Amino acid sequence: MESIVIRYFRQITRIPRCSKNLKGISDFIKEEAKKFGHSFKEDDIGNIVVEVKANGCSKVFPIILQAHIDMVCEKNESIVHDFEKDPINIIEDNGYFFASGTTLGADNGIGVAMMLAIMSESSTFRHPDLELLFTVDEEIGLIGAIGLESHFCRGQMLINLDGEEEGYFLVGCAGSRLVQISFEPQYRQGKKRIGVEILFTGLKGGHSGADIHIDLGNSLKLMFFALNTLRGSMRFEIGYISGGDKSNAIPREAKALILIEAEHYVLLEKELESFKSCVQEMCTLDSDFEIILRKVDFFGDVLDDMDQNKLLSMGMAFLHGVQKVENYDEKLIRTSLNFASLLKVGNEYQFVFTIRSLLDIEKEYIFNHLKAISSLAGANFKIVYDYSSWKPSKDSKLLNHLKNVYRDMYLEEAKTVMIHAGLETGIISTRFGGIDSVTIGPWIEAPHTPRERVNIASTIRVYNFLKKSLETLS
Repeated sequence: MESIVIRYFRQITRIPRCSKNLKGISDFIKEEAKKFGHSFKEDDIGNIVVEVKANGCSKVFPIILQAHIDMVCEKNESIVHDFEKDPINIIEDNGYFFASGTTLGADNGIGVAMMLAIMSESSTFRHPDLELLFTVDEEIGLIGAIGLESHFCRGQMLINLDGEEEGYFLVGCAGSRLVQISFEPQYRQGKKRIGVEILFTGLKGGHSGADIHIDLGNSLKLMFFALNTLRGSMRFEIGYISGGDKSNAIPREAKALILIEAEHYVLLEKELESFKSCVQEMCTLDSDFEIILRKVDFFGDVLDDMDQNKLLSMGMAFLHGVQKVENYDEKLIRTSLNFASLLKVGNEYQFVFTIRSLLDIEKEYIFNHLKAISSLAGANFKIVYDYSSWKPSKDSKLLNHLKNVYRDMYLEEAKTVMIHAGLETGIISTRFGGIDSVTIGPWIEAPHTPRERVNIASTIRVYNFLKKSLETLS
């Protein structure tokens, strides 16, 4: 018989739940709470807390379990999928779940499934009072966590279920700042040249925090590198450039439309073929990188010469990747910058960057670097959101308890780590008065990309570990 947590995960993958499209999953959670006789409340932004009464113990303070209900919605260019209405096409193979050309939503659907399973099985095992906290819109700026009121939950301990490595207990994470830079160039009529659409595709992409240290290509940085290189061999006019659409993912694809003289098309093919070889040398993990050229009719305006130069120079000057590692541990990234996306909205180009750091001062330094570049080009900038890092507690009773349970169950020691990614844990802990907090989870690989997959056996083990931890807390 299939584990209840796996059954719930299958169910919620059939419910569309991109950020800002959460009514379906929210209604499902509330209906399940009603079915099992649990009371719940919902705040003005959509966060839900389900109150599960203690079973076999009523004197221990409530324990908060928490997961976010939204997912990153990414797909490969060739895949036809409408995230607003289509269920995820879930595939099981060799002990893993993954999706067919889209993100799976194991981040954080597995955590949601575990909480639903706890809700349904609450009468079958001993546990204290529980508060099951389902937060909204984590993937677009931790909106639900940031919007929590201090009185929404009463618990004094928080187990966040957004971890992605079994046996690793997360006790801290980087802070983050999302920055948008807007540049409105001047345009003119294009000359009578042929239009060529350049598509960069096949890059693996990855999580903008957890994968930022890996040798992965950024489609936008590569596109700006290619176009700046082409300036040395031919004249061209830019119709548009775009790439990426998620602030918390390394962009996998980028497009540019340029106008060139017809006799330069063969040279363009040759130059980009050479550039492709260079990319495969630089980005050793991106062996599937492809450059696709397509001749198109284009009758729109192009950037004027001065602003084309500004756009290309900005795109080249903006940094991407690891900026600092921790002095005492080179494996721990201290500060990074993700060049996340570039979209043309009307006549305006909008750049989006995610800065992450364990130190607020280094986050500020990177922000000022971005600000200086944009100011030189006459662009505008704004901070979309900002939050500080989550720092470990020196004497966490919850952490010690979880480590003891893990040792008894697994006959080995769990590892205690900080990660270079944003988690709601620190924000929620602060909102509720600095409560004791730890993040756990099963093995999930390549979140925020169509390569995302989750280990099924690991999911079941972590769920059983969670139940045992709650039993012994009571």
